[in-house]
Amino acid sequence: MTAPVGIQRKRTKGWRMPANTVSVTRPGPLGNPFRVDVFGLDQSIAMHQVWLETETAAALGYEGAEAERLDAMRAEVMRLLPGLRGKNLACTCPEPAPYERDRCHRAFLLKLANAAGTD
Repeated sequence: MTAPVGIQRKRTKGWRMPANTVSVTRPGPLGNPFRVDVFGLDQSIAMHQVWLETETAAALGYEGAEAERLDAMRAEVMRLLPGLRGKNLACTCPEPAPYERDRCHRAFLLKLANAAGTD
């Protein structure tokens, strides 16, 4: 069995998402809520990772209704995470070049979904 990978979702005519692939783009529940156009690529990826590793959006400085919204979104991501195990994840971010790290939130979702002991 091949290890799951990140795939660049394309909007070109005729492109189809490969089998065994789940979209993790916005506006879906698995999209990164920390927008690249607001925070920049590296910061939005880092914020996404911290958000999933902690129990509350307060760790990122969010309060009130926005924190509650992000906490509810996080709970949904964590509920969906087991279903991503063994699946490729597609986002509009470019795929990394050989030997480069994947600069997309899908890389951390892949890691979490396929971690040893994940049910």
